[in-house]
Amino acid sequence: MRGSGNLLILYSEYMPYNIPVWRALQKNSALTVHVVHWDHKKLTPYRYSGTDIQFYERSKLNDDGLMQLSDNLNPVAVVVSGRMDKGYLIVANKLRKNGTPVVMGSDKQWTGSLRDYLAVAMQRWLYHRYFTHAWVPGDRQRKYVKMIGFPESKTIGGLYIGDIELFSKMGTTPIEQRQDVIFVGRLERIKGIQPLIDVLMELRNEGAFQGRLWIFGNGSLSGSIPKNDWIKYRGFAAQTEIQEAINHAAIFCLPSLDEPWGVVVHEQAAAGLLICCSQAVGSADHFVQDQVNGVIFPTGNWNALKKSLVEVFNWSPNKKTSGSELSRSLAKSLNSERTASELLSALQLS
Repeated sequence: MRGSGNLLILYSEYMPYNIPVWRALQKNSALTVHVVHWDHKKLTPYRYSGTDIQFYERSKLNDDGLMQLSDNLNPVAVVVSGRMDKGYLIVANKLRKNGTPVVMGSDKQWTGSLRDYLAVAMQRWLYHRYFTHAWVPGDRQRKYVKMIGFPESKTIGGLYIGDIELFSKMGTTPIEQRQDVIFVGRLERIKGIQPLIDVLMELRNEGAFQGRLWIFGNGSLSGSIPKNDWIKYRGFAAQTEIQEAINHAAIFCLPSLDEPWGVVVHEQAAAGLLICCSQAVGSADHFVQDQVNGVIFPTGNWNALKKSLVEVFNWSPNKKTSGSELSRSLAKSLNSERTASELLSALQLS
């Protein structure tokens, strides 16, 4: 049967947003999805509790064991999360030589750096001996894989997809009645969490912000989060646990210094929030129309962040409402069913 057999996914650390796409791949085909994943030094405690996807811990498979698993499964296609695992590349190289489609997941943006041009020069050795296709989240990544030799016919979109079905049910309180701000992400310097706290503290002292800041995530800066009544730090939380904050928040803010994609923007847009993010955030190209459903400010410019937040706080009720509606509409442009269908079609498994 076409579209039947095993799909092997060789992944780093999987996240909640991966699951809907993997489930859709099984739903829209006769494939069985098998996922090998990194389980040491995890960034989050997340673990999928379902039994419909087969999981294997990387720590329990040495490179020989990984190859044996691949041989036993005899997959009809393989998805590999980039070049980060030597054992994964060994499997990818063997399967590609045998004529099996091997898909590289990549969220790298094209920046025109020396490193980027070295990748172009070494594309055959770095990429094409392992991978037949590239799977990317957005337009910035499409440019990168095109530069390293993957044609549009071998490029698949929607690598990272928010759980739109879940988040679209959140944010039922009228947006004009809300005043809080949400941050979701790793608590690391590169995410800009400390400047966000500092800016909101300044605005409170100036009387320009009376709401709360909800923080979801963990990381090395978790111990630096101030303990006061207007900062609600919840640590790493399940997606459903964010609903309370969304029902009180008007703005989702992601002030990252570097953010190849940012699936959280997709999720929060689906919930109808207004978005304030830096130009570094790749997903802003798809889910934020500057000055319409949010503001995009220059990366690392914290005065611009402050100005942007004040600007959105002061939008009229009608503008906030229309912006919220646009956020929801833009979020619907990408979903797990569409992504699964595109991947299956590209691999001729549909």
